[in-house]
Amino acid sequence: ILSEEVPQDALLLPWKDTGVYLITGGAGGLGLLFAGEIARRTRPATIILVGRSPLVGERLERVSDIQARFPQATIEYRQVDVTHEETVTELVQWIRRTFGNLHGIIHGAGVLRDNFLLKKSLDELHTVLAPKVVGLVNLDQASRECDLDYLVLCSSGSAAEGNAGQADYAAAN
Repeated sequence: ILSEEVPQDALLLPWKDTGVYLITGGAGGLGLLFAGEIARRTRPATIILVGRSPLVGERLERVSDIQARFPQATIEYRQVDVTHEETVTELVQWIRRTFGNLHGIIHGAGVLRDNFLLKKSLDELHTVLAPKVVGLVNLDQASRECDLDYLVLCSSGSAAEGNAGQADYAAAN
């Protein structure tokens, strides 16, 4: 944790003014934390949040709150399943056409299906592994012609510590 005595301009931030950032799992807790931090620290930035589900209810309210607090940021939400290669490619092409470039990707998409590994079906395993693993491959392929500053992969403590009923999720992370 940084001391409050560190001057703001002394921090080396991974995002930049006028940057364009894609956050998968973007309407989840971690995705919204990243979105808020990018919006707070840049003048202006474009943040594309991606999720499998429609943006409704509390998640819509949280995105609207970030946009209201940081009106200089452009925040877009796209309903995209990162496990679908063609859809991810179309998304990255749309970003490049609309905003000119893509500077960073934060891959936070993930699915939990708690159950002991011996009791999991192949479909359950695939459902948990796909967003992290297949999603990463699809994002990497779709962004291969972008001059990315970074591609951040979000993990979980279960990857290092383990968690009963989450062996597949730990492996995906």
